[in-house]
Amino acid sequence: MEGADSGTPAGAWLLLGVAVLAVSSAGVVLQEMSEVPPLLRASWRMQGTALVLLPGFAYQLAKMERPWLSSSDAWLILASSAFLAMHFGSWVWSLDHTSLVHSLLFVNTHPLVVVAIMPLIGSVVRRGHVIGAIVGFTGAAIALLDVGSSGEVSLIGDAAAFVGAVAVVGYLFAGRHLRSVREFPIFVYALP
Repeated sequence: MEGADSGTPAGAWLLLGVAVLAVSSAGVVLQEMSEVPPLLRASWRMQGTALVLLPGFAYQLAKMERPWLSSSDAWLILASSAFLAMHFGSWVWSLDHTSLVHSLLFVNTHPLVVVAIMPLIGSVVRRGHVIGAIVGFTGAAIALLDVGSSGEVSLIGDAAAFVGAVAVVGYLFAGRHLRSVREFPIFVYALP
């Protein structure tokens, strides 16, 4: 059975639904496990994801014509993994040091970080990018007005979540290169 007009297999829609549910509930679940140290929770999150990705990785690796890596690919995958570990580590740490709402707000500011660095990497910043960045920065500024008004929200927790957003930008840029320039299959890139 395939999706309506897209020719997308129904299994892909099911996988997308499960992924959206997992991502949407991760903050609450990880915050509820507050008795577990944050880096251990982050590693559990990454290990669980690796188990889910493993069958797709094995399938795509078996279908690759040349399942080998250049040394630059290996270094880029290593850097990508470090960025992802930094993203999850700082984000999960922030869950113990600020409110869930603030943590999720700031860890999801990675589109603002991308727009901010676009001129530095030679990309054109369009009007829609600017409007989106203004809306995003306005929301972040409004959220920061709440810092200090209760014991639950802290600037250090918000900053840790923002570090997670900056780190995931490194992961996304590495992935963009490996997926578009090197044409890595998604699971072969995502598992390591």
